Amino acid sequence: MNVLSINVNSRLGDKNNNVARYNTTNRISFKNLIKAIQIERNLKKNYNMDCNFRSSGFVAECTMQVVKLFNELFGRSSLPDSAEFLAFSKKFGEDDNTLGMHVANFDKTNAVFFNSDCKCFKTKNKLKFGEMSQKLIWWHPTGHYLQTFVHEFAHSAHYKNLCENSCPDVMSLLRTTRIPTAVGRLITKFKLGRYSATNMNEFMAERITKDLCKNLNSQDMYVGNKKNIDYAKIFSNKWQYRYSSPQSYLDYYTQQVWNGDIEEAKNIAGEIEIYLKEIEAKEVLPVVQTVKEKVPKKSFWAQLADGLYNLNKSFTNSLDERNRLHMKELE
Repeated sequence: MNVLSINVNSRLGDKNNNVARYNTTNRISFKNLIKAIQIERNLKKNYNMDCNFRSSGFVAECTMQVVKLFNELFGRSSLPDSAEFLAFSKKFGEDDNTLGMHVANFDKTNAVFFNSDCKCFKTKNKLKFGEMSQKLIWWHPTGHYLQTFVHEFAHSAHYKNLCENSCPDVMSLLRTTRIPTAVGRLITKFKLGRYSATNMNEFMAERITKDLCKNLNSQDMYVGNKKNIDYAKIFSNKWQYRYSSPQSYLDYYTQQVWNGDIEEAKNIAGEIEIYLKEIEAKEVLPVVQTVKEKVPKKSFWAQLADGLYNLNKSFTNSLDERNRLHMKELE
């Protein structure tokens, strides 16, 4: 902390002594550096998070906003131990299109990372444009600029909940357990984003991402019903009896994934398949009837023309058959 303060004071002194060294770009970078340092200190002091935003005031601000959001909705225990803005290509060897990453180990390591290789981490509009250019509107369930930050913090909240349930090792199983086809159909129905169909781990993060981002106001404050994100008992909060609608099935499945009950999640997937077949069969019949009702009746002249055509076709067919029999007799 002291070394950091000395460096900052030194840079401030240089700026005051020789303003000519600093063009507009440098001033902006310097302001971002100060902002990033202040937020890093704030997160360490108030949330015990070790952060390094590498002079990116924008990433620092986004992280702080999401920290406040998760602290309010899920509690301080849901927060990661650290957050860092760095080049994934150097640290992880990942594709530079990967915007964020969550890392959790059995030794309680719980960290989120954001990729400085992606040049969109500068302003809200650039981040939204960067997400669109990488097809993350298709990838994620919302178009909110904070969706990447919320997604990675959602992984942290999920992991911390598994730790509280004494099953942190389940996280690795969730990452390798694919989403059943039936649940995938529910995901499509409720527009969670196709990335949520990757595995149970990503499903949970994407469910949180949509539930939070769709309820953020212009100041990025949550204005929804907190009961709708109480995933430990979301099913009992919203429905009085089991499996009353497609949404109730998705909520019950979410509840099992959040709590780490993989076996029950697999069991409910089978029931979802049966349920969807039943309701889809009922939905098909009215559609067919509607289509039939909408077929316009033909006019008298159209019906007469069809009758003459069929009569002529019948006569032609009878002549063809007579000729065929006659040729057979000649043979």
